[in-house]
Order: sequence, then structure tokens, then C-alpha cells
Amino acid sequence: MLWEVGPFTNIRLLAVVLGSAVIQIGIHHIPATRELFQLGELSAQDCVLSLLLGLVPVTVIEVVKLLRRFGGKHLRLTPQEAR
Repeated sequence: MLWEVGPFTNIRLLAVVLGSAVIQIGIHHIPATRELFQLGELSAQDCVLSLLLGLVPVTVIEVVKLLRRFGGKHLRLTPQEAR
């Protein structure tokens, strides 16, 4: 599970994720990079929507992990069932 290990145990991964976020935000909010990549301005509402949509895969994965842990064996596939 994501929070069992802790989000700060892999500092390099955290740095890459934060760096990627800063670059993506910068591309949309710095006029020169917006012009270079031919992008329009993002409103605050668009930024929030992007963040929420980006969290969907992580949320789904974590919910599936919780269901597998507490939901029982019916959520686990055997090799024959996976085919």
C-alpha cells in the first residue's frame, strides 16, 4: 500500500515527481513556454480538474489494494482464472 512504506522513503522518486510537476506547471504558466508549445492559458479551475483527474489512477489502484486485503480471496485471480 502507498502509505505503508511512506511517501518520503524514496527521496529520488519524490524529487522526480515534484520536478515533473513543476515543469508541467511552468510550461502552462510561463508565457515563453506557452508560446513555444502553442498552449493556451489554464484557468485555476482547469488546473484543479487536471490535478483531480491525475489522482484517479492512484486512487483506483489503492482502492483495489484495500479491497484485496480486506475483501477476501474472490478478488485474487489464480493463473487459470487469468486466462
